[in-house]
Amino acid sequence: MSLAASWDTFPVNSGFVSGPVSHLDIIERPLGTFVYLAYSDAGRGSKATVLQYGISGWQAFGLLGFTPGGASWLRLAKGLAGAPLLAFSNASQRGWAAGALGGGKGLAVMQYSDGSWQYLGGPAVSKGAAYHISMARSPDGTLAAAYQDVAEGGKLTVQRWSGAS
Repeated sequence: MSLAASWDTFPVNSGFVSGPVSHLDIIERPLGTFVYLAYSDAGRGSKATVLQYGISGWQAFGLLGFTPGGASWLRLAKGLAGAPLLAFSNASQRGWAAGALGGGKGLAVMQYSDGSWQYLGGPAVSKGAAYHISMARSPDGTLAAAYQDVAEGGKLTVQRWSGAS
């Protein structure tokens, strides 16, 4: 059984994507119109890019490939100010702590503010490599991230942001 409606394509300008993409995530904008899309672009060193789809089509939200190194396990969440937040496993943090398990790749969360992407809490807020990341903001504004932390034996870790965003 299927519904009568069909899936339409939202063509992405080839200038936004320079190679194979992976680790995609998509969310609606806070006002419920249009969407944000995050992906890791192999043609840009597997760095993250966020696009916004609006009336004039897809547009870059900040710089293309804005993360300092490769980004995986990307997850978007709605920010309080309307701009999205991005959580990811930060490959630029390989060996970021002596004895870090999993080769680094700590959990990082960035928000778009004042025309650029900025870290919330630093480039790696997990004890070890972070995988299978999920992130959401509660109705009261609390931002939480859940992930598998290699330094904790692969167990579930949940953190919440205690600062303003």
